[in-house]
Amino acid sequence: MIKYLKSLADKFMKASPVKKAIAVFLALVYLLALFSVIVKVNVVVVTPGTLNGTAYTKASEQPVGAVKIETDNKPGAIYTIGVYSHIRVTYFQHLISRLSRDIDVDDYNPGADLSKREEIIRGEIHREFAMQHALIVAYEEAAKVDESIHIEYDFKGLIVSAVFPGSKSNLEPRDFITHINGTKIAGISDFSTRLAGITGNTAFTLTILRQDKGEYAEKNVSAQKTLYDGDYKLGVELQEYYVIDKEKTTPKFTIAERMPSLGSSGGAMTALAIYNSLIEEDITDGKIICGTGTINVDGKVGAIGGIEQKIVTAQLYNVEVFFVDEYDYEAAKAKYDEIKADFQLISVAEFADIIAALRGDTDE
Repeated sequence: MIKYLKSLADKFMKASPVKKAIAVFLALVYLLALFSVIVKVNVVVVTPGTLNGTAYTKASEQPVGAVKIETDNKPGAIYTIGVYSHIRVTYFQHLISRLSRDIDVDDYNPGADLSKREEIIRGEIHREFAMQHALIVAYEEAAKVDESIHIEYDFKGLIVSAVFPGSKSNLEPRDFITHINGTKIAGISDFSTRLAGITGNTAFTLTILRQDKGEYAEKNVSAQKTLYDGDYKLGVELQEYYVIDKEKTTPKFTIAERMPSLGSSGGAMTALAIYNSLIEEDITDGKIICGTGTINVDGKVGAIGGIEQKIVTAQLYNVEVFFVDEYDYEAAKAKYDEIKADFQLISVAEFADIIAALRGDTDE
């Protein structure tokens, strides 16, 4: 190998100036190309994705989805939409991404943003509580149609889905907050109110449930707020977490062990698919339906990310109806008009709006 390299060096030294210039130019091009596919840049790239199955029943032709509902009803063609998110891509991927108006590119700050692994954990937790919320909303709404449908559940606490850099909360992902300064919390609104009453970086006590060797144990942690952008915050992301009593819930359900995507943006559509699986009537009328928006236990449909890429994905899969939360409707409509999409785009604020739109009880 050494002899070969020496031979190349000798040939280079003896070559004409023109050949030397060409060789140097080609070497620089090679190094630049190598650099572009190896070196990563601090950006997040979001691209269009795919449709994902939601609920299925004993009557489903293809028993594939996130949750099985033990009925003989047809669940309809209802899908969530997943997009692909890439943290810290190569320089070449970054350049290619900039060429498409259907791809979103944002800055990534390693010192302030979650790492790729932390985002995965966050996505798993979001997916978990989103399924709980979807089941609760769907069962309670379906019970208005059929009194035999029933669900029972209890509030467990606020689950920590992410801990941001700089946080002095002493919390970890998957911790459950149950008390603040000895007072039991009733939900995220109650907790936020009590937290707001603690000034500055004053220390306070959180009672939590933390997993240790597979079991959750109660413990107290001392927490402080951290100054973020001029405001004192806890520096964590929290979600309401409920435990459903499967034995007292009718009809029975089974959540899939493996899910097709992460996150909570499919909550509203999952709730719709569960609802349609519970009742005898197929309110979809055979249409291909998809959409995006989180779902809370009170039925509110919340904001999501990647709306432009989801609109593009829906058009690629020839959906007929697309539901979007009211917060992202304007951006969704702009992209809808840009690509000249031909499906029906409907803005909703709560789960009842989705049902009303499919039953024809709305002017939208």
